[in-house]
Amino acid sequence: MRPRPASNDPAAIPPSLLSAASQPNIDFVHPGYDGDFTSTTFLSLPRLDDGGVCFDTALAACGLIACNQWSGFFSTDKPGQLRVDRPLDGILRDRQYYYFHLPASRSAASDCSSDPPSLAPPYPITPRFSDWSFPHHDLPPHWSRLQLQTNLNIQPIIVGQRASFCVATNYSHGVDVAHCVPSNEREWWDLNRMDRYSCSSTLLFSTQPQDSPANLVPLRSDFHRVFDERHLCFVPKAVEGSDSDSVGDPLAPTTLSQRTPQAKTRLLIHVVVPSPNGQVAGLWHNRALHALPPGLSKECLFARFAYTIFSPAVFSSAFLSGATVARRLSIRDPETQIPGVRMESPANCWRILRTARSRSPRKRSAPPPGEADDDGCGAEGNGAGKENGEQEREEEGHGAIGGDYKGFGDGGYLEQEAPFDSPGSGLLAQFGPDPAYAMAEENNEEKRGRGRKRAFEATDEEVNGLRLSRLRRQRF
Repeated sequence: MRPRPASNDPAAIPPSLLSAASQPNIDFVHPGYDGDFTSTTFLSLPRLDDGGVCFDTALAACGLIACNQWSGFFSTDKPGQLRVDRPLDGILRDRQYYYFHLPASRSAASDCSSDPPSLAPPYPITPRFSDWSFPHHDLPPHWSRLQLQTNLNIQPIIVGQRASFCVATNYSHGVDVAHCVPSNEREWWDLNRMDRYSCSSTLLFSTQPQDSPANLVPLRSDFHRVFDERHLCFVPKAVEGSDSDSVGDPLAPTTLSQRTPQAKTRLLIHVVVPSPNGQVAGLWHNRALHALPPGLSKECLFARFAYTIFSPAVFSSAFLSGATVARRLSIRDPETQIPGVRMESPANCWRILRTARSRSPRKRSAPPPGEADDDGCGAEGNGAGKENGEQEREEEGHGAIGGDYKGFGDGGYLEQEAPFDSPGSGLLAQFGPDPAYAMAEENNEEKRGRGRKRAFEATDEEVNGLRLSRLRRQRF
């Protein structure tokens, strides 16, 4: 028998794609503040589209950060006189940074200001996904034109059942059910009435509204992990030719003769955080998708795009950390949850930045609002440093084939909880008690300093053996 060569997918990546990840990002700057552009940059995107950034994607990303304003434009100067029109190939590549402007009338209207346009305050910025409001019936133009390529022969994705194949790789094994809007963003989902895009009758195995097929997409587990880390998402782009032409170098430049008016808007993979070695971008950026499952909502996909853009790795922290004057931000009131525009001091900007980055490294599913978790804390009370109902962890809640496997965390990875044990078996038998504690018990000595005997007792609710138990430490 002759062995087959070892699998080496990265070896097939063209060198041009690997080098693209090492190029400096293109920054997008707020023109309403004094100072160097580095301290007023609110968005930074990698040059992965033929040495630049897709114009439509950048415009939509800047617009959603600027409170869903789709009439904005780019310029190479702060006053906005040197306006940048959409290039013929749709790629921004000529400069290190661009200013993002809103028309004077729209900017003043969004601020509800009566000042003349020249004296109007800076347009507000939304700093976190939890503060962002979904623009119902008002998506960016290229998102509105998008028609999802679904296959009615594919079984709709249902939590609790195995997914058929990954839409990115076409693999049928090791496929997870991923959420567009993460399950730990239940509060955001409810506040923005996202249930209008789903059908409650399809929730056969779950009572969670985000488990609707409108919000579910099947992904291979390794791709799913990168998706959870918000390093990539799905974005509509204008493409030329048929789907069969979407092979080879996904970042290769096209000639003007290839950019025909018949270009179609298709959903592609878009990488926003390339790996240092360029493999993530080289393997996935601008890849076409396989047929999508029926019922998937483009509104949920757009919400995922926003969720990715508001990642601390994409939304520039310099806009908040470099603030020397108050920033005009759109933030939800912690009591009423109603978004409002207000000036925030530099100290408050630092606080907002810390809460945006405050996430638990251990993946954990959040209970529905009003229900307590295993520690007796509500959904809004899990840990310190959360603002406006943000949850501890960054990613979403789902298992590889649904929510019935409680031992799996939000990304489908097994949580390392201690199994049920009893004296003389399992963990205690394997590792044994601490010798100092055993001697103290044998001699019936009293506790001294750190010499305390620790016994472990399993909670009664876990003895049914249906899931991994949690151990409660009891000292005496």
